[in-house]
Amino acid sequence: MCRWHKLAAKEAATNPITGEFHVGQYAVALTAMGLFRIEQKQWKMAELFEVDGFNPNEVLEENAWQAFEQSGLRKNTNDAQRDLSVHIANMRHALEETALSFDLNPDALDIKDRITKDGYKTTCCAAPNPRENGPFLDAAVVYLAKGYDDADRSYASNTLEIISADELQSLKQDATVAKSDRPYIPVLEGVRGATEYFLAQPNIMQALEGAFSNSIAVIFQTAKDDLKAGRGLEGPSDCIMCEGAKGRKPDALNLG
Repeated sequence: MCRWHKLAAKEAATNPITGEFHVGQYAVALTAMGLFRIEQKQWKMAELFEVDGFNPNEVLEENAWQAFEQSGLRKNTNDAQRDLSVHIANMRHALEETALSFDLNPDALDIKDRITKDGYKTTCCAAPNPRENGPFLDAAVVYLAKGYDDADRSYASNTLEIISADELQSLKQDATVAKSDRPYIPVLEGVRGATEYFLAQPNIMQALEGAFSNSIAVIFQTAKDDLKAGRGLEGPSDCIMCEGAKGRKPDALNLG
């Protein structure tokens, strides 16, 4: 999944004092952040569709940088980082409020995958992959939103919304759901309900939008330094949201 979403979501789900990472809060934050997409008309950056932001070489390519320059999102890097921190703090507060009404422990949300702050682990011994969510969250971020341009749920030029409980139930008989994703549809209600509640918190949509736009600014404007310092991933982008129901590209190389 894109770094445009994960940068804020993982920080919002991390206790700033103890450093503890809360998987359930992350699942809610990531599902909510997924309503904002780089190809949406409001950002004027459709050229970045299928660019996940993890590889600074891709971010620094001429067409990507031109799209960023024309988007109107560029601002002083320190200001972008400051504003991002404020939005993340607001997200964190809304997650804490959500946790007062919903059990956000992974077991309560039916999350069995090994999800860490550094990414998904296929096994306990595997290195975490920052680009991957695991199959549960892959299904959540794709199927818990509505408003896509296509039946594959891969492209969204307009506003997305969280689906209702009834719409989630209907997905169990929906032929457009990929066979590999079908086992996860019956267990997504916990994340769906908590995300719906989270999104209803005061000013949270503004916080999510601000977190998304400032994440873009920070990632672009620190890309040169990241490249020089050897930070970030190598290899082509691999974003489940850009593939939707088609699933991850089988030949994608996740090097880093």
